[in-house]
Amino acid sequence: MAEVSLRHEAQKPLQDGDYSHVFEYRIQSRANIGAAQNRLRFASANLASTIENQKASRSTLMDLDVSSAMSNSKSKHVLMPPVFPCWPRPTRRRKT
Repeated sequence: MAEVSLRHEAQKPLQDGDYSHVFEYRIQSRANIGAAQNRLRFASANLASTIENQKASRSTLMDLDVSSAMSNSKSKHVLMPPVFPCWPRPTRRRKT
């Protein structure tokens, strides 16, 4: 008997032509979906920005690392003594 009365109460606004709760539910659902889409769009843009910033930072660090290595290599090359001593070469005598 309770089931029949609940069904009757649920269908009563439809029989009276009162669809306002249906429209309100639809409007609220669309608003919730739109809000969720906006949050996802914002999160996506935020992640894309973060990825771009990380790539730029990594590139800068790699450039600094390469230039530092080149600078260290050149300074060591300048400061290192030659591997072979610079002795005067013996001169060859021409055979006449």
